[in-house]
Amino acid sequence: MRDTMQKSSFKDRLLSPGLLPVWLALFALIYYGLYYRCGYNLADEGNVALLSKRLLDGERPFKDMAMGYNLFWFYPIVGLFAVFGPSLIVTKVYFFTLAAITALLGYQCVAVATRKPWLAFAVGLVLVIIPGTPFRTYIPFLAVSNSLMLVLVAILSPTRPGYWVALLGGSLLLTLTFLIRVEIGMFFLMAWLGLAIFRVFDLEIKWLVKVPVFLATLLLPGTTAWLIHQPIYNHARSAGYGKEFVLQYRNYYKILAKTLHFPEKKYKKIMKLPPGRTTNVLTIGKHDMGNLERRPLSDVWKYKRWSKRALPLLTYLPFVTFGLLMAWMTGNSVMKLRAGETHPARDFLVTGVLIAGALTTFPQFYFFRPDLGHLSEFMPGCILALACGGCFIAGKIRLPLKGTALVAGVILGVLLAHIVLYISYALPERYAGTIAARKGRNKLFQAENGVRVYVTQEEFNGLSSITKTIQSHSRPGDYVVCYPYAPGVNFMTNRPTYEHWLYVDNATHSLNWESETIDRFRGKKPAAIVISDWNINRNDASLFSHWAPQVKKFIDENYHNQGTYLRHTVYTREAGPL
Repeated sequence: MRDTMQKSSFKDRLLSPGLLPVWLALFALIYYGLYYRCGYNLADEGNVALLSKRLLDGERPFKDMAMGYNLFWFYPIVGLFAVFGPSLIVTKVYFFTLAAITALLGYQCVAVATRKPWLAFAVGLVLVIIPGTPFRTYIPFLAVSNSLMLVLVAILSPTRPGYWVALLGGSLLLTLTFLIRVEIGMFFLMAWLGLAIFRVFDLEIKWLVKVPVFLATLLLPGTTAWLIHQPIYNHARSAGYGKEFVLQYRNYYKILAKTLHFPEKKYKKIMKLPPGRTTNVLTIGKHDMGNLERRPLSDVWKYKRWSKRALPLLTYLPFVTFGLLMAWMTGNSVMKLRAGETHPARDFLVTGVLIAGALTTFPQFYFFRPDLGHLSEFMPGCILALACGGCFIAGKIRLPLKGTALVAGVILGVLLAHIVLYISYALPERYAGTIAARKGRNKLFQAENGVRVYVTQEEFNGLSSITKTIQSHSRPGDYVVCYPYAPGVNFMTNRPTYEHWLYVDNATHSLNWESETIDRFRGKKPAAIVISDWNINRNDASLFSHWAPQVKKFIDENYHNQGTYLRHTVYTREAGPL
């Protein structure tokens, strides 16, 4: 009897809510350990690694090279490179560590909001198995961590010290967000503003307390961000890139203008670009704005394959689920008010801030790149909102289903369907950062800068050929340039590039890009040029040979075609190996 009780007690301790985060962390360690060295993305993954190496080598951000993201996207990796040396594996470990932290924060967010540890554990598992694009796990991290802080401030009483700790922590996190991704920081600043306004009407707070609470919630996040930015700006100014550091913040209205497709005259007036950067985005055709076009909803019933139908469905489904959530929460809060409840708006407020947190990463998917990779970066925040909102709704379901309970059941079914549909679509796809990256990758490829990854046989042959061709036709220090986007070639061959912008396509190149590029060819004399002639924006206009014919002609006439490997054609200045 005693043995049975001891076994039962031991089992209970193992499954106690306090240990759930531990099991989640262990699962993440094992899961990511199975495939963190699988694959090598020459585009985005190579971009992060190469830019971090260039920063380590002393080049100035924004001034000597375009960053795409803010300083703190790269400088943690620069610090790791300074300790361990430039290494692709270090980069991979760093981003998967962020993914694990995101899952733990997601667990905490759901646990705090719902007081349901097992629901929180289930959400954490989903965030682990589908972490998002492996080299951009910053984005789910920012969405989930900021959402957690918003929830804490939303549910804690201003009379408790924890409220002010959460508010200060959220303010510091908002500053970090600005220093990683400016536009996500802007969106979360608006979320803090909305929370501050809502708390003015919060019945749980006495009027004498509302003024300081409103001012603190409104001013502390922005003030903290401004204060911390000051020394960073002063350093940037002393290093010679202060103007460019500030300019990136001002240019986000330009990005918004492009995203919303403003009329041409209005667009040209408001757009301010760095010197020498003049877009021709509106001169290349009606459907060639440079962004991937969203799949129409009609594709849902047009195709038979689930992989073709899932993306358009999941693109528009958030409008339905978020709309249902807010409609339910609003109606439920009104009913509670009429019934005289003392906490009528808690569920409404928690759901609202979680939806706001999720929406901070929605524009980059919906307007900019509506593909699986960016969907997987939006969905972690979305899942938090659906899970917590669904939990609140589930509490209203009683059998037999009728009236309010029936409506609650239908809405809960839609929310669950949203999550299940996403898991079924994303889990088998490596672009969502899942273990699917391991499939067929059992060949070890090794190159410069800690590139030691497992790839398929086809990838091994292609990457090996690219590396061997470039290294045999160039010397260390010789320039290699890649268009439209393959900086990973420079990283794995340890060959520098002189290009300021590592990404270029039919929409983002300057009006004089071709003539300027050819002039740089003549002056810099790159030892090798790599051309990837693929439709980067899913249309023929985005083929490099279509939008840069003069550059392609110059390369064909002055360089030697050494072959095409994995869609990358390698041209060298010398016909044979050096």
